[in-house]
Amino acid sequence: MKNPLSWQDASKAEWKEACRRETVIRPLVEEGLVSNARADQAAAELGISRSLVYRLVARYRRRAQTSSLLPVPRGRPKRSRSLDERVEALVRSAVERIYLQREQPRVSDLLRIVKIDCQRLGFKPPAYNTLHARLLSLDPREVIRRRSGGVAARQRFLPVGTSSLQAAVPLQVVQIDHTLVDVVVVDELERLPLYAWS
Repeated sequence: MKNPLSWQDASKAEWKEACRRETVIRPLVEEGLVSNARADQAAAELGISRSLVYRLVARYRRRAQTSSLLPVPRGRPKRSRSLDERVEALVRSAVERIYLQREQPRVSDLLRIVKIDCQRLGFKPPAYNTLHARLLSLDPREVIRRRSGGVAARQRFLPVGTSSLQAAVPLQVVQIDHTLVDVVVVDELERLPLYAWS
């Protein structure tokens, strides 16, 4: 069974719904046994099914708090994994030996290898998006370190160090970058080149 939302995660609308449910569910819990007729009456009042009324009653009996009646999010929980654990292990192994290499193979290359491995072992191969999600969950610093080297990882993730140049007054130290460009000096009137250099 999925856990209901915690009160910290609940929106105002969800909290309002939990309070509305409590006004109907609390009296049912206090009555003891809930008949089908009372459950149907509560279901009609709340606009939910009879089976949900019984589930809410059970949750409220276990923990008599408003937060127990918060709506349960539908679908799979966030960050849940739906792959077979053997396929997960196969994907982890392929990421380690194929993707995290200096040759920097593409995700499509990794997917091709994973599909071959899965078919060889009789498993259903994961979809591209599933595999890509596994890659996005990796530590980005470690990915860059393994694929591009330690220098690239440090340049990307370590803070920039302080300069040894210290200025006591404004503009005492001025630094600029420069880029070589092709320049053509032209006549002011005719716009013909006077002198050109690279």
